[in-house]
Amino acid sequence: QCVSLSFSSFSLSGLGTALTIYNGNSTSAGQLGSWTGVVSPGTVTGTTLNATGCLTVQFTTGIFGGANSNWVAAISCESCLVPPPATTADCYGAIQVCTDASFNNNSSGTGNQVDLNGSNEGCLISGERQTSWYTFTAATSGTIALQINPASATDDYDFAIFGPVAGLVCPPAGAPLRCSYSSTAGSTGLQTGAGDNSEDASGDKWVNPINVTAGQSFIMVIDNYSV
Repeated sequence: QCVSLSFSSFSLSGLGTALTIYNGNSTSAGQLGSWTGVVSPGTVTGTTLNATGCLTVQFTTGIFGGANSNWVAAISCESCLVPPPATTADCYGAIQVCTDASFNNNSSGTGNQVDLNGSNEGCLISGERQTSWYTFTAATSGTIALQINPASATDDYDFAIFGPVAGLVCPPAGAPLRCSYSSTAGSTGLQTGAGDNSEDASGDKWVNPINVTAGQSFIMVIDNYSV
């Protein structure tokens, strides 16, 4: 069974004040949601993706916030919920890339699971915005570079790559190996001579390629900031 929280009152005040609930025994588990203001979470129950049955509740106070914030929730033990099937906008639905040929894809939503949080989002500080997930394994040792080309040159895409990983571990643990959150529109990716492994909104959209050993696997998320 899984822990369930049933909220009977909920009121958070202050910019940046939020209550976040994770589907496990730490903040490294996937998020079930994050709430602020006066809209109650209602009833939140762990899912079958949760191996511990626990929930972790994190309360964050922001600017001028927290002093008048409060909530009341009854705790019970219930049957774990079965989450909706994963889509390619979820880490568990990641597309396996098997060749170095170009391909097209687009995601219209953020899926059914919250895969990015404060423990693993790296430079992608805006969370998930029309995400697409991929996994790939190096067939030979060498250097991996890649280019992400928006269909419209005015669109701003960001990305993060995690690894090496032992299979499809979702959500990815820890900070990404490569990450770009540049606010510049147009093509982005891994490019020789980029000079950095991660960049914030002021970056130039390009970060260093990855030196790989045959058999190493990686997880990549591409995020459409422009939605």
